[in-house]
Amino acid sequence: MAKAIEVLHFVKFLETKPDVIASNPTENNLLEFMLNLPVGKRTDAQINTDFQALRDEWENA
Repeated sequence: MAKAIEVLHFVKFLETKPDVIASNPTENNLLEFMLNLPVGKRTDAQINTDFQALRDEWENA
């Protein structure tokens, strides 16, 4: 029970922190990607394809 309360306190702490946009363009691209994810609307295959595309992009950077 103590761990659950600790987790709740941590979540409340995170909610008080302002959203920060990263100074690194790569991090901003990842943040934008994550914010635009259609949660619960894609198949595992579609998700895997998107992540593979990101891996390929990072390898070629």
